[in-house]
Amino acid sequence: MVNAMGIGSVHVSMAIDLEKLVAPGPVLEGHADIEADCERCHSLFDRDSEADLCLDCHEDVQADLESRRGFHGLTPSARNPQCRSCHGEHLGRQADIVGLDPETFEHETTDYPLKGAHQRVDCAGCHEEGKKHREAPGTCAACHSEADPHRGQLGEDCSDCHEESRWSGAHFDHDQTEFILDGGHEEVACALCHPGQKFEQTELACKSCHLVNDSHRGRFGESCEECHDTESWSQGEFDHSSNTEFPLDGKHAETPCSSCHRQVTKVHRPQPSGGSFAKGSEGGEVDKECISCHRADDDHRGKYGEDCGSCHDASSWQQLEFEHDRDTDFPLSGAHEDQPCGSCHRARLKESKLPEDCHGCHGADDVHRGQEGERCESCHDDRSWTGQVHFDHELTHFPLLGMHGIVPCEECHKTFAFQDVPGSCEECHSPQDVHEGSLGMDCKLCHNPNGWPLWQFDHGEQTEFMLHGAHQEMECRGCHASSETYGSKHETGCSSCHGMEDPHGGSFGSRCGDCHEDTNWREIRIDR
Repeated sequence: MVNAMGIGSVHVSMAIDLEKLVAPGPVLEGHADIEADCERCHSLFDRDSEADLCLDCHEDVQADLESRRGFHGLTPSARNPQCRSCHGEHLGRQADIVGLDPETFEHETTDYPLKGAHQRVDCAGCHEEGKKHREAPGTCAACHSEADPHRGQLGEDCSDCHEESRWSGAHFDHDQTEFILDGGHEEVACALCHPGQKFEQTELACKSCHLVNDSHRGRFGESCEECHDTESWSQGEFDHSSNTEFPLDGKHAETPCSSCHRQVTKVHRPQPSGGSFAKGSEGGEVDKECISCHRADDDHRGKYGEDCGSCHDASSWQQLEFEHDRDTDFPLSGAHEDQPCGSCHRARLKESKLPEDCHGCHGADDVHRGQEGERCESCHDDRSWTGQVHFDHELTHFPLLGMHGIVPCEECHKTFAFQDVPGSCEECHSPQDVHEGSLGMDCKLCHNPNGWPLWQFDHGEQTEFMLHGAHQEMECRGCHASSETYGSKHETGCSSCHGMEDPHGGSFGSRCGDCHEDTNWREIRIDR
């Protein structure tokens, strides 16, 4: 019994020494200090336990696997029980055993999926050279504190107001403050009230912002809200119709006081006719005739006299007695109904013959540069150029199939010269070609328009390497780690992929299939 145990111990010792003697090559620089201590990474006759030995040192990876966080915890392929399936060893001091390809790496399999503008940021923008990728910051303030125009006044949780798509367009709810934004305040730029990004102790009184707009020069005090509201500076209490001889009808009701009352020379309160507002810019009575204010607007240049009210009313300059549909060969429909006469009649009325086709008036507005001909009405109607455009893309040489059917027009048509757009896959999608041209330009051999991920590729039919056994479950990148390994240049021999795993050190040649099955390395062909 003692002799047997002694002999067994001798065999184990010899086996351990033998493993050290047949080490396949130098280890990584980071493992150099334990290179002579094989037991730190290997267990004799038990390769399945090697992963546990790896995790004994790489505690952060083990924590990710256990908590299903980080790259190793979120990526199914990274949870392989054997670390060596992705990370080789004994490949030399400077070997790259991580094999990270920034071009194909899916950031969604990390704790920080890239969304919005982050998708366009270069990797080096967050991952500093010399630091592990897991050490990259994960909060807004960690990266953007120096660009914070608020100088920390609003805290560090930028996502309370901003989105990842862009900094502008913040969704801050001002109604949660002491100053609710209503009326005209709703569209005012933040900087007008908060100059220099100062948000604390902002004055809330009207005068603090609008003192310079006070046309009364302080004569009515500082309680602007007594006459004005937040919609505009229009007077709220003064009834022009009751207190003057000029009722404000139509557009006059929306006209600023200063348009007619150019100067305010004395204090006034609502009163019957008279008072300072009854005087014009020269101190005299305000003339109530149309022509006195609108002479400069008279497109007829006096040809039809000064009684504007005979054709126009206060709601607009629209003519009341002249019916374009009845009295001309060009009925006004759609957007033409609201156009001022002078838009088409540049000269005096009835003195020039105007074109009646679209192109005759709108040729200069043709954004298609003549590519679509002169019959604008074949696609557009007279309500709006950009409204109901009835264009059937199926009648072109490029029918919209699959995802093309939901892509916004401007995604392909950068300009309105529509016929300048290319019609082949590679002309639009070459920047997205992860194969970098190694598989040719005929994308439809594998992909269809319903989406890039919905590809159909038969490895057995379209290559000379039929996928059997364990190869059927492999991800493409397991063999094709980069674009250079796609196509006919890729080696198909076992040793091209599994050379580093050859425990025989190449002594039995490269025809692994003579002894091993492709379902599992440990399955030895019994016919050998």
